[in-house]
Amino acid sequence: MSDKYQITDESGLKQNDKGVFSVVSDQIKKISFSKKGKENIIAHVTMMNIPPLAAKRDASYEIAMGILHDKIESTSSGELLLAYTDALKLLNVSEKSHREMVNAISRAGKRNLADAHGVYLRLLSDMITAALFVLSSSSIICADEPTIIYLLGNSKSDEANEMLALFSRCELDLRKSISDLYTKAENTVEKEKAKMKKNFTEDGIERYDISFMEFLRKFE
Repeated sequence: MSDKYQITDESGLKQNDKGVFSVVSDQIKKISFSKKGKENIIAHVTMMNIPPLAAKRDASYEIAMGILHDKIESTSSGELLLAYTDALKLLNVSEKSHREMVNAISRAGKRNLADAHGVYLRLLSDMITAALFVLSSSSIICADEPTIIYLLGNSKSDEANEMLALFSRCELDLRKSISDLYTKAENTVEKEKAKMKKNFTEDGIERYDISFMEFLRKFE
């Protein structure tokens, strides 16, 4: 019988394995007996979650921005509605992942700097939500103008057209603001991402890169 299949006792451990297991167990026991040791273990395990959370945040954000970039100049309300909806879903994933990451850093006892990245994601999500609602309202007016005219108590379409024009201008302004925000904030966002990755271990960087590619495939 091959040595790797030999079992020396009821625990299923070979003699050499028992020695290693004993050393590791003793170390864990020593750490566990102190409050500081338990805190260190929790902090270490918590920090291990940060690279994949950052990867999920960045991958979902990248796909969301790609969707907006492709459709931001579209003149089709249907295409824009779909683009806003899909981008918003992905940004919600990005924002949630970022919040979980910030909470993990806080639980690990690390210093929490001003959260510019989180503010940016929230603002971008809110602006896209506003644009989506305005565009959806325009679509309702276009789809059922007679009912809108009836609701406004006017037999003419002037007021409905004025309302539609107002919503259209509002959506265009929001679209421009979204584009401007993304363009002007992108350098800062990239700096924030690079700053975080500098704090990762080699193993953390590897886990980030692997997770990022996996999330890209999932969200595409």
